[in-house]
Amino acid sequence: LSKATKPPRYKCGISKACPEKHFAFKMASGAANVVGPKICVEDNVVYFVPAVYLRELVSKCDNSKKSSTGQ
Repeated sequence: LSKATKPPRYKCGISKACPEKHFAFKMASGAANVVGPKICVEDNVVYFVPAVYLRELVSKCDNSKKSSTGQ
């Protein structure tokens, strides 16, 4: 039996290897307040906001909007 081969893994999870003299870069905006935004450069996450903090920030923003509109 042959061992199943894994698909190759490229830096930052992009779909193919970068050409010479180029660098891997991926930016994801996240999903509502469930998945935080993330920026990856050369397989290093340089910016990430955990979802737990996003939910807290959204909650604070919602509360401040209500108090500023008199609700």
